[in-house]
Amino acid sequence: RIRSHMIINQDKVPANLDDAVTTLREGLSPADIKEFKRPDFLPSQLHFTVGMALRNEWSLWENDTILVKWFKANYGIEVADDITGIVLDCLYRDVTGQPRQAEALAKRYIAHWKKKNK
Repeated sequence: RIRSHMIINQDKVPANLDDAVTTLREGLSPADIKEFKRPDFLPSQLHFTVGMALRNEWSLWENDTILVKWFKANYGIEVADDITGIVLDCLYRDVTGQPRQAEALAKRYIAHWKKKNK
């Protein structure tokens, strides 16, 4: 399953969303792609596995990294969990031939934090 053996290029930290999706897509095996295309698969299933690896390997908890700065400048997002959520959702949509919904997802995260911080 993807959750345990997707290859992440540890030598490359992406600079933007397209780089992140491309980097991850390069690490997908045919079995991973098949898993993504299962009707019951949800990108959120990767939050505590691949998502955690991304947050750690790409230093997404640090606000001064290039990818965090890019997400803040382009989507107003700087929370590591939200960034990986957007990246994994876009990867899933690319693999399954669906249009990306990054902006809409970013707006949902922003609304969530506004509501939570009231």
